[in-house]
Amino acid sequence: MWTSRRSIRAVITRRSAGPSTRTGPDGQPHFPFNQPRSAFYLYRVINSPVARELTLSFGVNDSLKVWLNGAPVLTAASRPRVTPDDLATRVSLLAGENHLLLKVVNNVGSGGYWFRAGFIPANVLAALATPESAWTPEQQRAVDAFHLYTVPGARRGGLVAMAGFHKWGSDENRTKPVHPRKYFLEVLFNDPPAPPPPNAGEVQANARGQNRSVRERLAGHRERESCRNCHAGLDPYGLALENFNAIGQWRTRQDGEKPV
Repeated sequence: MWTSRRSIRAVITRRSAGPSTRTGPDGQPHFPFNQPRSAFYLYRVINSPVARELTLSFGVNDSLKVWLNGAPVLTAASRPRVTPDDLATRVSLLAGENHLLLKVVNNVGSGGYWFRAGFIPANVLAALATPESAWTPEQQRAVDAFHLYTVPGARRGGLVAMAGFHKWGSDENRTKPVHPRKYFLEVLFNDPPAPPPPNAGEVQANARGQNRSVRERLAGHRERESCRNCHAGLDPYGLALENFNAIGQWRTRQDGEKPV
């Protein structure tokens, strides 16, 4: 299912577990305490159409403990003031209802809290507040990255996001970015690339003890005079798909170590 980037803020819906005049709307600071050495509980039900991850953001004075579906997910002590987005934790939601409980403890003076489910960075909010036609390249990249990170199914769509396509474009152990680009030219664009020179060779795998990413290994391959011109046009298309591993699983790091 494809979801518009402009509907990012509507992916998760929330409702209070019951009517409350003391908590007020989420996303605003609240100060329900009128005495020291006291505790306040906030209960929310987060509805998600699918199992997915979500960022919960908090500000608190003085201490906070958070449970999701009965399991503790965050503990913080001795925060000096209520600051929006002061604390954040990434949680895994179940499909359907998820039960969130906050315990805010006030030790002395006036205490309070701030809470929001679904943190949106300031640069993304600024972009969403302007017409898409007016976005700068930096805003476009920020919104696209946030869309991929938050919207269920955004990483999958079309032929080039299918697992079979990436398995075909690899040797089942490592990705080979040249293969997808060759497919684009031959099958999709009907413009086959020129054959490689006889001495071109393969992009070398890492030797024992090396930890070079595919991007770094291709950069080394392009240093060869006989390979530079062809790879200058081939590599960008394949590298754009390096977030998919050799069997089509999404990744952000190569072999759990280097960013792709």
